[in-house]
Amino acid sequence: MTWRQGTSYLRFLAGLRQFLNSPVSFEQARAALAHALQHREENFLQMLQQCVYANPASPYLPLLRRAGCAYEDIADGVRREGLEKFLARLKSAGVWVSFDEFKSAQQDFNNYALSATCEVSSGGSSGQTARSHLDLDYLEFRSYYDHLFFQMLDLYRVPMGLWYPKLPAVTGVGNCLRYAKLGKPVDRWFSLLATDQVKSGRALSFATDLMVWASRLSRRPLPMPELLEMDKVDTALDWILQQRQNTGRCAFQSYLSQVIRIAQAAKTRETDLSSVVFIVGAEPLTATRHREIEAVGARVYSRYFASEIGSIALECGCPCEIGDYHLVTPSVAVVTDGPSLLFTSLLRSAPKVLINVQLGDSGILEDHDCGCLIGELGLRTHVRQVSSFRRAKSEGMTVPHRDLSRLIEEALVPKYGGSSLDYQWIEREDARGLTRLCLRVHPDRGAISETEMVETILAWLRRGDAGLPLAAELWRKADTIQIVRERPQQTALGKTVTVVRDETKTKH
Repeated sequence: MTWRQGTSYLRFLAGLRQFLNSPVSFEQARAALAHALQHREENFLQMLQQCVYANPASPYLPLLRRAGCAYEDIADGVRREGLEKFLARLKSAGVWVSFDEFKSAQQDFNNYALSATCEVSSGGSSGQTARSHLDLDYLEFRSYYDHLFFQMLDLYRVPMGLWYPKLPAVTGVGNCLRYAKLGKPVDRWFSLLATDQVKSGRALSFATDLMVWASRLSRRPLPMPELLEMDKVDTALDWILQQRQNTGRCAFQSYLSQVIRIAQAAKTRETDLSSVVFIVGAEPLTATRHREIEAVGARVYSRYFASEIGSIALECGCPCEIGDYHLVTPSVAVVTDGPSLLFTSLLRSAPKVLINVQLGDSGILEDHDCGCLIGELGLRTHVRQVSSFRRAKSEGMTVPHRDLSRLIEEALVPKYGGSSLDYQWIEREDARGLTRLCLRVHPDRGAISETEMVETILAWLRRGDAGLPLAAELWRKADTIQIVRERPQQTALGKTVTVVRDETKTKH
């Protein structure tokens, strides 16, 4: 940890007590969102001035200079044309960042205007540094969105449990802090993984515990995370059932894969989960997975977020289809480039400065009134049919396709021979609704120990940055990686792509 990171973390801890002792009511959250929605163009221009033009090292300055855009030009264009229209014009002028450009230099996009953050960093195998930020001001703003679905689902007096890893995964501590901010502390936090077993995990596990201990100086302390491995589904289910018996309802939040496992355990035990609400994210909630969970009587609510930008969208209360979300336009602007979504952060407290950045997701944007609480507050832009075309997602972990390509080139070809064309990844949903990463290996590679090849893949991931070792450990426990001895498939144009999506269900 550098001196700057250490002092920033100390400021974060120093502000934690006040953060937790000053909860935000639903009325305050609604008013703050209405204000941000009304002033989103001004907020964007302030962010641009302070985080881009005031930062000589900003990666956007060369793009803006080539496009001939001074700050005054952008301010005039945004006010005249509107934010999204002007962002689309900037994109046409070359002011945008591709997925590969962003992933290869993420540290360049950090918001260095933040002074009190918990910064998680780890040197990756590529020499780059992967960082995540927990900023108290940004966490407070995100809690306003949490208020919306808490109000819509009536969760304020419902026991709440989480099942997420400790740092370096930010989902666990981030959700705990936000829910405490809106006045509903989490009752139980099951830690999905012993993160001190992964690279840099010991220090970050200690940082999590220190944060929890510091919270005990406040009136709303965070729960201490309790290790519960992913195969201990019955323990989580028993806790849910006990809470429902005590209070009549229960809310539980985890990665979609874990929620599906809980639903399957309830089905096996012939247990009805009515009056239980599951809150999910990080993986697409398909119609099949939705039916799997609701078949046992539970309700499932989905959110769309990314570690690089935080909250992106909330599930509509009156959806036109599964996966119909409200874009959180007070803090995010999105334009499209074909099916690809380009993201812009609007707030000065955002952890990363994004202007027309491609995060590897596609979707359909449209404006309409739906009649649900979120829409009534003015969030009229919907995004649906969201999918990742540059990232593989399984067990709540996200790995860029480019890393899967590098894995083939750096780990498999040198050891097992052939070329990169002899290997192909397939994202495939199995019969239980869980995403598997199957690796096609050309039969010409001869006799291969599948167990050994899987371990070779996991060993390469463990040497990566903070996200890859977590993925390796979770995927090992979930048996996510499968080896398939068949020829890689070509596209209609005769190309062999590294990663394909197979919608066909497979047995497991």
